[in-house]
Amino acid sequence: MRGWVFLALSLGLPLAAALVEERGWSGSTIEPDSRQVMTEPLVADLDADGTAEIAFVSFVDRNDVLGAEDGVLRLIRGNDASEAWSVVDPGCRVCADGGACVPLDGKGGPGFLAPTGGLALGDLTGDATPDVVGLLEGRPEDTLNRIAAFDGAGNFLWCSEKLLLPLDPYTQLSLAD
Repeated sequence: MRGWVFLALSLGLPLAAALVEERGWSGSTIEPDSRQVMTEPLVADLDADGTAEIAFVSFVDRNDVLGAEDGVLRLIRGNDASEAWSVVDPGCRVCADGGACVPLDGKGGPGFLAPTGGLALGDLTGDATPDVVGLLEGRPEDTLNRIAAFDGAGNFLWCSEKLLLPLDPYTQLSLAD
């Protein structure tokens, strides 16, 4: 959005002329009440079909944001905004520390990611398509304090060990090679 605003202002165009919605996402049949979005969506071709998809985290209401909980990982198609997939609860997983099975939906409810934390995209599997990472739900004092990764089809890849430093639920993740 900022790029378009900057372009409009640098060209001397009225701001309204630069912001035109071509298509939009209005919800899903999977967790239909989870339709609010707080952080920026990420755009990339996650399924190598030549068309970009849009990855984001949705949530139900203000209480989800205040508790940093119940974020649903979603992917929609960029050409028509139709739903490609949604991940509500990846279930119980053994994480990098090799300990017991960890329920990634640590707070219960319709989702498992922090809706205030940003996603990041990058090729974690070496298959030349981006994967998605996100911050698990909860406040620093009660969170699982882990990062989880999913492939471009929404399949669980891994979750990190419990992080030594507590991450604020507003942490914006990034990946680098």
